[in-house]
Amino acid sequence: MSDKTDSATDPEFDDFEGDHFQVTITVDVIASNPTEAAMLAYWSLNDELPDTFDVKDEAGNSEEITLTEEQKEEALLDELSLDVL
Repeated sequence: MSDKTDSATDPEFDDFEGDHFQVTITVDVIASNPTEAAMLAYWSLNDELPDTFDVKDEAGNSEEITLTEEQKEEALLDELSLDVL
């Protein structure tokens, strides 16, 4: 993956264990310019979180993941230990 963060040069990755993944959320909007499009996407994500994500591993393999209702509830629990930047 060309834009992956190199853990050797990024000290923020020192405390994390596991593989590197890139998660993409796509929001389709109709706008008059790129800034308006970004603002509409932000508004949309703020209003309703998506449940489907495009997840790409370090090798560039992409997989679409749709979370179940149970997985979405678990992801929002305070006691869930996730390494999120």
